[in-house]
Amino acid sequence: MTWIDTAAGPFDYTNPTANPRVFAPDVIAQSLARMPRFLGHGLTAAPLSVAAHSLLVAHLLSAQGCGRHVVLLGLLHDAHESLVGDCPAPLKAMLLEYRVIEDCVQAAALAALAPNHVFTQEDWAAVKYADLQALRIEGELIFECSATGAWTADLPDTTVPHGELLNILTEHPEIAEPYWRAKYVELTHEGDF
Repeated sequence: MTWIDTAAGPFDYTNPTANPRVFAPDVIAQSLARMPRFLGHGLTAAPLSVAAHSLLVAHLLSAQGCGRHVVLLGLLHDAHESLVGDCPAPLKAMLLEYRVIEDCVQAAALAALAPNHVFTQEDWAAVKYADLQALRIEGELIFECSATGAWTADLPDTTVPHGELLNILTEHPEIAEPYWRAKYVELTHEGDF
């Protein structure tokens, strides 16, 4: 068997574009908001969701002055995880075939969610840097890792966000879903690129 059931019907890993409904923004937002980062581990009362992580990456890119095109990529960089899961990096490095499947699903997700965009290596590099900054923030918030020790020490330094985003990250993960959807609408329907 090469397929799974989703809220939008079947998804076949051997033919990722067969059911385009699985890439609807609402379907992606719901799945990512329910999916915990770090396999649900952490010291906070509620796990951090992949949707909250994606919002954090988009926030960091926006704060660094990146245009909406790159901020959109930041929001969508883990959209494929709604179908392949959030596999921990050490395990992912050992599963070579997983990486190939992940790349195919990611390409299908980006084609469906950002059809008029071509993302460059520079765009991806900016997102990767913000992703590492987000990982450091998450390590400090979720695992209380100090900035000078543990696994966060080698990650890029950044400022922990305040206000509503911090609330989503640490206290109310259930609101990540509507915030993710709203951010997607904002980035895809406002003005031209």
